Amino acid sequence: MPETPEEDSALHLFDEVVAAFNKHGVDYMVIGGFAVIYHGHVRATEDLDLFVRRSRENVNKVIAALDEVSGGELKLPPEVFTEGKGVLLGEAPLRIDVLSQIAGIDFDSAWGRRETDRFGPATVCYLGREDLIANKRAAGRPQDLVDAAELEK
Repeated sequence: MPETPEEDSALHLFDEVVAAFNKHGVDYMVIGGFAVIYHGHVRATEDLDLFVRRSRENVNKVIAALDEVSGGELKLPPEVFTEGKGVLLGEAPLRIDVLSQIAGIDFDSAWGRRETDRFGPATVCYLGREDLIANKRAAGRPQDLVDAAELEK
């Protein structure tokens, strides 16, 4: 349960984005801190990280979903995602990172190993445990290495 108005707003925004992605049929997986929590290591996180398929069709869906959530204010060219980049929306604790490329993981390969479960009121796909560990090891930042070690226990 959120403890502050900021946390409540963050969860509402996260729910909105996930609902829009689901409505538009976006192929995506929850990664980062929320995936770490899903896989059993409870820790704080300041953002929602989403990994999206880079295909032109999926990117068009991503853009439509983000356009819907932003009320038409967010104008993103498809290249932001098709060229393996991403977009950062908002600031912690209301930050959402939408990424089309992550360290050590190919989306299409990982898609077959994804896990589906709840995220708030929505059903979402999470990056599978072994892929999350591989991603955390490949990223190599201190928090990522701690996460990988905890997930390997």
